[in-house]
Amino acid sequence: MSFFTRLRVAKAPYGLYKGIYVDFWSILINSSVPFLSDHLVDSTKQAWIDSTFEAIASCERYLTLQDAGAGEFKTLANWIYFADQNPYGFMPVGWESAKGTAQGFKSFLDALHRAVLNEGNWCFVEPQIHSSFLVLGLDTHEAEKIQAIVDKKIGLPYRRPFEVHQDVARFIKHVSNH
Repeated sequence: MSFFTRLRVAKAPYGLYKGIYVDFWSILINSSVPFLSDHLVDSTKQAWIDSTFEAIASCERYLTLQDAGAGEFKTLANWIYFADQNPYGFMPVGWESAKGTAQGFKSFLDALHRAVLNEGNWCFVEPQIHSSFLVLGLDTHEAEKIQAIVDKKIGLPYRRPFEVHQDVARFIKHVSNH
């Protein structure tokens, strides 16, 4: 088995975390790649590896949450995780690149969980022309602040009407159709 085949096998598929990095690093260390040595995994790199796998585990806990009342959160979180759409279209301002790393997505899920289940200050904005997007930290009654976010998200003063709601199924359908 070649080095690259072993490397591809060693990468953790969805659902596996703790322990995989040991195999991954042992493959790298024991491979025939000349620049690798026994000192490859120093304490800083080990901390990065550990925090990455802890973030993956935390994301998986969020995506499989069984708490009472977590249905909308779980539906939305799983849809965002598996969505193929451009996140710059539907993610909240500032969170567009959250899916780029496990730690970033974990931080986003922390904020989404807090907004949806604890504080109730979240909404979807559905402009007439553009795709819907998620807003965290505001509820449906804060019109001026929502207008400012719409202007920032679209990139110009947006004067067409838009709807604000908290219907997850409607949001998913609207984004999927754009």
